[in-house]
Amino acid sequence: MAFSTIDLLLRICLILAAYSHEVSRVDFDGAGGAARNDVVERGLGRGRPCPALPKTASECPLNVSDEEFEPVCVTRDALAELQQRRCMPGEKAPYYKDSDGIFRCACCGAPLWRPSAQFDQMPASRWPWPSLHSPPLKDDHGLPRVCHRGPGYGIRDKGPVTDQGLGAVGEVGCAHCGLHLGDYFDSEADGLDHYCINGVCMNTPGGKPGETCSPTVLEHTGPIAI
Repeated sequence: MAFSTIDLLLRICLILAAYSHEVSRVDFDGAGGAARNDVVERGLGRGRPCPALPKTASECPLNVSDEEFEPVCVTRDALAELQQRRCMPGEKAPYYKDSDGIFRCACCGAPLWRPSAQFDQMPASRWPWPSLHSPPLKDDHGLPRVCHRGPGYGIRDKGPVTDQGLGAVGEVGCAHCGLHLGDYFDSEADGLDHYCINGVCMNTPGGKPGETCSPTVLEHTGPIAI
């Protein structure tokens, strides 16, 4: 059956409208009340160069004095922070608001996430770190300010690598200075679209340069299994 030019144009408009609706959909994750994108811009940033880890904390433009900062975020001698740093104003929600500022890289100050991206991955006893959804903030070229460097990065390979792009599970770091931030998960077991970030690697919204997320609880006494 032949279609007129007008019919074809109408069909194209309907398809574009449906696609626009799909991309703009958000839902609530039910764990912390934070909305997350149903559709992640998967692959964004793939193929660009990701910087190496800093060799020492002294390479960071900002002076961070927290004793956990270097072994967790720079040398990766510690696989995760031992202190629970939920990165919220008090011991529990409410979280910071977008009007308070943004989460930044503790090493170079690059903007990473808006507070509205934060949520509670449950059960909280298993996830004593701040959890954030996609997307991280973008740079002036429209690329994520977070690099996905893949599973195991920083344990053996600590040099420059190629970005695997948004949605790739494994280690994530600052796209500007290379600082280790945490890991990205995307499964029912470990959380869908779940950035699990070390609070000691981030500066809190409105915080002074060089400050990191303060410990919510001084010592994590239970088993850490991720």
